[in-house]
Amino acid sequence: MKHDLVTARQLVRESRYDGYPVVVLQITDKPFLNAAAVVTRYRLESIGFKVILRQVDWSTSLIVRARMEPPDKGGWNLLHTWWLAPDLANPAVHLALSGTFQRLARLAQRP
Repeated sequence: MKHDLVTARQLVRESRYDGYPVVVLQITDKPFLNAAAVVTRYRLESIGFKVILRQVDWSTSLIVRARMEPPDKGGWNLLHTWWLAPDLANPAVHLALSGTFQRLARLAQRP
């Protein structure tokens, strides 16, 4: 895949991005997620974003990612995660197919 950093930088400028930090959860005890966060920070900074890595372990990330606060109040903007094959193999328990995401989203919006 060819990366067009010039166009990416231009799109960031056109978006009127104001330099507000993008908070990326860096899950430090899962090596592949840790590396993904580091690469993500590098790539976002290379096109003009200011990035803060918020280091957490996996267990803490499960709590932090449920927060709905803005990043400057303990929230976050971006995280990496993964699925295991058993999580996706059966449509009855597949979160995206079973409607679980929709139910969780409705619960999160309740006062």
